[in-house]
Formats: sequence, structure tokens, C-alpha cells
Amino acid sequence: MSTSREEPTIRNWWNWSWNVVANGDQNEFNSIDGDIIFTSDTGVYHMPGDSQNLIFLQWYVSRVISRTCRKLNMEFGHGGDHSITLEAELDYTPKKLTQIPYHADMLPNYEYFAETIREQWLTGGRKENSLEEFVITNHFLPPSWLGDKVIPVLESIEARVFDNERALNGITTLKLSNCSLSDYDITSLAKFLAGNDTITSFDISKNNVESVDTVNALAAAIKKHPALVHVNLAYCSLGGGNHDALNKLLMACKECDCLEVGNDDFDSESVSIVAKFIGKKSKLTSVIIVGAPFDKSNRKSLFQSLVKNKNIQELGLNSVGSIKIPSLFNGTKKLTESLSKLTHLDLSCNSLPLPGAKAMVKFFEKAESQLVSLNLSKNKMKTAAADLLLPAIKNHTSLEHLDLSQNWLNDSIAESVVNLLANNTDLVTLNLSGNNNLKLQSGGHRIWWTGQNVPLVPRAGTQILKAAIFDTTSLKSIANSNHACEVIMTAPNRRSLQNETVRKINALDISEGRKVRLKVVLALNETNTDLFDTNAFQDIPLELMPRVLELVQQDVSCYKENVQLVKKEPKKQKNRGYYRVGPTADPDSALNRIHSIVTTWNSPLLFTRGSGVLKAKKKATGKVNRRKRRKFGDADDSDDEPYIPKGARKRRKWVWNSETNTYDIIPPTVV
Repeated sequence: MSTSREEPTIRNWWNWSWNVVANGDQNEFNSIDGDIIFTSDTGVYHMPGDSQNLIFLQWYVSRVISRTCRKLNMEFGHGGDHSITLEAELDYTPKKLTQIPYHADMLPNYEYFAETIREQWLTGGRKENSLEEFVITNHFLPPSWLGDKVIPVLESIEARVFDNERALNGITTLKLSNCSLSDYDITSLAKFLAGNDTITSFDISKNNVESVDTVNALAAAIKKHPALVHVNLAYCSLGGGNHDALNKLLMACKECDCLEVGNDDFDSESVSIVAKFIGKKSKLTSVIIVGAPFDKSNRKSLFQSLVKNKNIQELGLNSVGSIKIPSLFNGTKKLTESLSKLTHLDLSCNSLPLPGAKAMVKFFEKAESQLVSLNLSKNKMKTAAADLLLPAIKNHTSLEHLDLSQNWLNDSIAESVVNLLANNTDLVTLNLSGNNNLKLQSGGHRIWWTGQNVPLVPRAGTQILKAAIFDTTSLKSIANSNHACEVIMTAPNRRSLQNETVRKINALDISEGRKVRLKVVLALNETNTDLFDTNAFQDIPLELMPRVLELVQQDVSCYKENVQLVKKEPKKQKNRGYYRVGPTADPDSALNRIHSIVTTWNSPLLFTRGSGVLKAKKKATGKVNRRKRRKFGDADDSDDEPYIPKGARKRRKWVWNSETNTYDIIPPTVV
């Protein structure tokens, strides 16, 4: 890395002495979140003096801006060896900030980031690597920064001279989602796409393309591209509502495999164009429509297009509440047959009342559905609707992924979920997160102003965990639990439950036997140490005892999504200012467990050679060949050493030799 460049400074966005960010105009900040990034006057300490020209950022907004500037100043760490990524995860913010705001003082940091990419991939340590992914999401990018600073760098990277030994791969994924791109930036992207022949996935979702000329340039680049298979235009305002531009862009995507399109500002004619396009002859196998308002005529056009197009295998209707789910599944016989051929169905962000659940149950009972994935998240689904739906899903053996997250489910759903998971090896993932009334447990804390202890009450999450996927009643019940389904619930690890660790164990791509071993070790060490009963090992044959002795010395290590067995470390118990380690500090230590097994099990077998099964000695029959006694003077009598009486041999001595300056050994003498 060149040392001539100076790292730009990061502005102090937060003044801790006054809890405000001063000096500036609200219009200097660019963000699609509007006033959400600024505080109100209530509860904020203002700086003394005239505060009319001061602005006050939310404390979490100033934090994410500072973190973004530090990330932009990093010389390394932007992606992997074959990717450049700049992503913002904003789910943790209190008011759900959707985008990193932009201020003019951040421009030097963005320019430094672009120059870092140039040095790394053209002259630095990654010049021999292929750049395969370029991803920026959830950032309000500086105006014209992408077209002036980044696109020329990407063109230079793509135009690198290949060496004689091997050729570098080109970019395959280009994603710029929710970046508030200008028409100039998107026009530059269209030119770059037109000159490229390796990109397979192109994503500019959540960006408005207002210019008709820009939409036409984008359509021309997509139409002529030889390798493009996935185009994401979700939540994009295309051409300011120009119907010809929209139709031209859709027709350019006919040769693609997957298309995502739609926006809240689509009028009835725009929705009709999208609905009719789906029924036209194309190579599309996956269609996702988001946010488009469907009226009665457009719903009919969409259903007719789904019947006409036999190639669609994946269908997404997101945030299209005007398409009522009962009308979708109570349609004509031809529509039902078309839906039964789908492998992926995404109906998230809609509404699924009880009539909709009944319609889906009838669909699963009548049609031979091939669904592999069903997404019903954010559908305001209540427990009564889910109780009807889950039994029908259990009989549907091809379904592997079910998403019921962020609905209105409560603790009453536990029994239906347990029955769904019982003896079910087909379902791979079940997402129940985001249901606020569906919890693992409640209480277990102290009200400090009253001194009252709130008792700990197990909830539905605990019932699902213990009854379906991690029953620690006995070693046999652990083995009989569900080890195939990854159940996702909104709760961190509890020491007595370990729900997150169990979820990660079920998600591992390993054999069922290894998952059972992980759960047994986890139960012995964390959730139910009383399972360690030496009487349970008395009937185990000797051949398996090394495995048992190894198992009691292990613990489960969980880091991110990696779960593995490690050596059990002794626990530390604080005692008068220092830590005491040993059997007295940890009665369940590996050494104490080994001692318990050895002393209570059939110990003589441990020290007996053979297979571990004592065999009775057979009584000798017939003539016994006794060993011939050797006599003095026989031919096979070898020369023995002279007989030495007991105590006659003396020990050898070490004597110092002054000539050699070493010790000499004097052999013992025989008296």
C-alpha cells in the first residue's frame, strides 16, 4: 500500500459534554429517513447561546456515521479475496434506520475508499486476484461519486492484462441496493454493464430511475448482455411512471431467469403491464412482484398469466395486500394446478386471516403440491390460523423451509409446533422469530424499587425446545428428539436452555449421530448435569468404554455458526480474591467423571486383556504336554553365569580419573 496517501480525519459528530452535534443546517444531511435522524427538543441538552442554527442528530445516527467513516478509512477488510463489500446492518437501531445518511464532510472518506480499491486491486496485494463481487447496500452515496470515482476503477480492474499462466475471472455480482443513486450514476452503471460479459446478477433495488433516457439505456444494456440471469428492480420508480419505458425494460429481461420488479407508486396501467408481461413467452423461472397495488382487473390478468406461463417455478407476491390470499387459492382449477407446480412461494408482508388459512389447507389437501419453500412472514397471522395450517403442512413431505416470523402468534401455538416437529425429518428450517407474544420465558428478575422478585415462568418457546428438539429428560429422549429442523426463535442463549446452540447444531451439515453426540455433551455440561449417572454405563460393553471416557471429557464450543466438541476445561470458582481450580471447584470436572465411571463400572474388565468378555477356562482333556526339565550336562544346556550368593555382588562405583578429567565406572566385584 502506498504511504503517500493520508488517511482523512473523521469529524466529531457527537459532543459528549452537551449531547448535541452543533453547527450545520438540516438540509446538509441527505437521507431517505427524513426527520428520523434528528432529535426533538424534548430531553436534549442544548449548547448555550443561540441554537437556531444548530442541528441535533440522534445519538445512534451519529454512532453509525462515525462507524461508517472508520470503515471507509480501512485499508483492508472490504470483503474477501474476491469481493468488495460495503454493507450496513441497521436492524439494531431503535427507530429502524434504513440507510446511512450522507453529509458533505464524509466525501473525503468515500474518496479514500475508492482510491483504496484502486491501489489494492491494481497495484497492491490483490492485483493477482479475480474481483467477482461488488456490493454496496444501505448507504446514501455522494452525488456522482459512483460514476466519477468507482466505475472507472471497476473498468480498470476488468481491463487488467491477464498473465500467461492463468486468466482472471470477471465480476459476476453487481449490487447497489438502497444507495439513492442519481440518474448519472445509473447511466454510468448501464455503460459499464454494456461493456461487460460476465455479470450474472444485477441489483439496483430501492433506487429511483426518474429519467426515461436512463431507463432506455439500462434496458439496452440488459437486453444485449450475454450472461445476465438475475435482475432486481424491486422498489424502483422507473421513468417517472412512463409506461413505454417500463414495457421496454421488462421486455429486455425476457432472457433472464429471475426478475424482481414493483413499487408502491405503480399506477393501474403499470401493474397491468407487469401482469401481462408474466404471461408472455420468456425464459423466466422466478418472478417476484413487490409493493404493486392490484385492482380486480389486474388480479385477473395476473392469474391468467400464471396459468399461461408454464416455466415459473418461484413466485413472490410481497406487500401486495390487494391480492387477497383466499382469492389466490380459491381460484380456478387451472390456477390451482399452476400453483401446485411451484417450488418456492413467497407471500410475505400481506395479510393471512382465518379464511386465507382455510383456503391454503384445502389447497394442500387437494393439489399435489411440489412446494419446497413457503414464506408467510409479516402476514398478521394469528394462532387460530396457524393451528389450522400446521397439520396440513406436516403431511406435505416436500416442504423444507417454512417462515412464520413476525406474525401475531402467541404461546398457544406450542402444541401445534411440537406436533409438526415430532417424527418430521423433512422440514429443514422453521422461523418463528419476531412473534412478540411467543417467548422462551418471562420473569426471573427483581423489581429494584419494590424489592420484589418476579418468578421465572417458562413459555411456549421452552415447551417447543424441550418437547421437540432438545428433550433432556434422559439420554434416550435426547436421541429421539428432532435433529433435522433448525428452529429460529427470538431469544439469546439461556444457560438452562441453550436454544441458540441447539439451533446451530440442527443446522449443521453432519450426520444425525454426530448431532446427537453434540446434544448429549451439551446436556451433560449445561442443561441437565444430573444425566451423568454412572449406573447408565454399567451395561456398556468394554469396546465402547473408550468412547464414553472420551465423551465425559468434552464440552461444546459455539462460535458464530460453528459448533464443535472441545476438551472440557476446569471451571474456576472465586474464593477470597483468587480463583481456585480443581475437583473442589468443579464437581462435574472431567477428572471426577472419569473417576466415577472407573470406580462404579465393572472395573476388572478394564484391566483384562481381550475383547472385554470374561471366558471360563476349559478343563484340560487328554494328554498334557509338560515342559521337559533341563538337566546339567545336557546338549541343550547353555553356559550359565557363575552362581553368586545373595549379598555377594557389590554396586558399581564412579571414580574420578584425573588423566581424562571424567568419571570412570568400576564394575562390581564378585566376592
